[in-house]
Parts: sequence; C-alpha cells; structure tokens
Amino acid sequence: MNLKYILIVVILAAVVGGGILAYQYWRTPKEEVEIPEVKPSEEITKDETANWRVYRNEEYGFEIRYPSEWQHKVDKNYIGFYDPQKIKFVAPNELTIRMFPKENNIPLDKWIQELPEIKSETEIVGKPPSGSFRNINNISFYMVDTTNFEGGNTIANAFLEKNGSVIKFSRDLLAANDRGIFNQILSTFRFLE
Repeated sequence: MNLKYILIVVILAAVVGGGILAYQYWRTPKEEVEIPEVKPSEEITKDETANWRVYRNEEYGFEIRYPSEWQHKVDKNYIGFYDPQKIKFVAPNELTIRMFPKENNIPLDKWIQELPEIKSETEIVGKPPSGSFRNINNISFYMVDTTNFEGGNTIANAFLEKNGSVIKFSRDLLAANDRGIFNQILSTFRFLE
C-alpha cells in the first residue's frame, strides 16, 4: 500500500511540475531573435576596361586596351598611349610599346640586361636593376623597374617574348596611380589568334 501512495505522489508531482513549466512557457513574453538574411554571393566582377578603346597591331599579332579618354600615336620606333588632358600641364606621361628583334637563344631576363637603358643604369648604380617574371592572363611578363636619371622617377617596364621578338611596355611613374593604370593596361594585352 505504501507503494501505491508513493506512485500517486510521484505522478502528482510530475503533473504539477509539468503544469508549472507549461505555465511559465506560455506566460513568459517571447523575445524575437532576428536571424540575419543570408543572401547568395553576388561576386559580379565589374570589368573596368569594358569601355576602353582597343589598339590592334596585325604586324606583331596583338591587341591591347587603353582608357577611353586617352589617345595613341604610332611612330616608326614605338606606339605611345597618353592622356591628352595631362599634356597641357606636365610632360606627356605615355605608356610606350616598343618591339625589338631577338635573334639569339639567351633567356629573356639576360637579354634585357643588354639593353642600353639597362646597361647605363647598371653602370651608374653599379648593379643591374632586379626584376622577376609575372604571369598576367596566362602571359609571362618580365617586370623590372628602372630609374629615369634625368627626372629621378621610376619607370615601370614589362617585357614579353613571342616569335623571335621582344615587346617592351614602359611608363614613367609620376603620379600615385600610374603603376595601377600600367598594370591594368597590361592585363588587357592579348595575342591575336
């Protein structure tokens, strides 16, 4: 009989305890927890060069884009790209492209050390400027900075080799964003098929 009373007390305790918990659950004000909305990744890369002009050179088999407000000129020794607005105030800060024949089999980085402007810097400074290969859009460029001893500024240079020719890109780095524009223009370079 004692077992019967114990069982009844346990059942009553469970019912009363459950009732208290249910009462607290329903009576307690609920806080709304705001779950941040997860949006699908929108990694749309804006092509900043989409509205740029295209220069195409059939002889050497390449094309390159340059800012739409810029102009280009073709000389017998080089192709120059420049912002005509800056010519009125400072010396033209051109990005130039020059083509050189390369008839020997020496590696490009060694061939570059024989260029007159590199040799003269080596003589003045006592060592050749250091450079390195960099892959831009699956094209291997040899990048090397040199010094313009007349103006004291840095010149960014990029070289690439194709079919017995070397194509050299260079630009005086006069303003803070000049290297960025130089690299952005290089990123648009492509060989014609």
